[in-house]
Amino acid sequence: MNAGLITLMDVSKRFKSGNTEVCALSQVSITIPDGSFSIVAGASGSGKTTLLNLIGGLERPSSGSITVGLRQLDQISEHALAIFRRHQVGYVFQGNNLISTLTALENVEIPLILTQVAHHRDLAAAALADVGLAEKQHCFPQILSMGEQQRIAIARAMVHSPAVVLADEPTANLDSGTGGQILSLLQEMNQRQGRTVIISTHDPQIIGKYESVVQLADGRLV
Repeated sequence: MNAGLITLMDVSKRFKSGNTEVCALSQVSITIPDGSFSIVAGASGSGKTTLLNLIGGLERPSSGSITVGLRQLDQISEHALAIFRRHQVGYVFQGNNLISTLTALENVEIPLILTQVAHHRDLAAAALADVGLAEKQHCFPQILSMGEQQRIAIARAMVHSPAVVLADEPTANLDSGTGGQILSLLQEMNQRQGRTVIISTHDPQIIGKYESVVQLADGRLV
């Protein structure tokens, strides 16, 4: 299923920190085409993670509007937002967030179990094969390399066929060679499956390779 056009209009996000209000994003307006591969760039603290969380429905904006396809995320109910996240969004976290007591296969099954998809074991095994880990499905994360763990995280993010895949600094904990492989894998899956993929990074070598870049500094578009 396609995401449709992603549009943010004058989006701001403010947080309370004690008695102080912190502005993580300020009046950001961007458009991300359906099926595109986009980079959100900026230094640590620039608002990259906040932007991804808003697009993925993990947070709501303090002001402004966010539209993904026909859904205006700032207007729908919490229940509708939870359904949107569960079915339409795949998230690759910087620290991969795998559950150490579950095998690679069991980690990938989680989104399918949550959405009550039949034959979830077979689909999870196929997703692991897609990222080159068919032989590692019964391994626990801690015995695998960081690159292999991130591949499991990508398989988990893709397995339920989300419209939007968000990857927050997916190469930050990897060496340059492995990081390049992870980026190539995400781009390949974007091209092959037609999913909208949005990646955040502060790495100038990565930023320089792509044309579709959203640059942030101190919560504002550059």
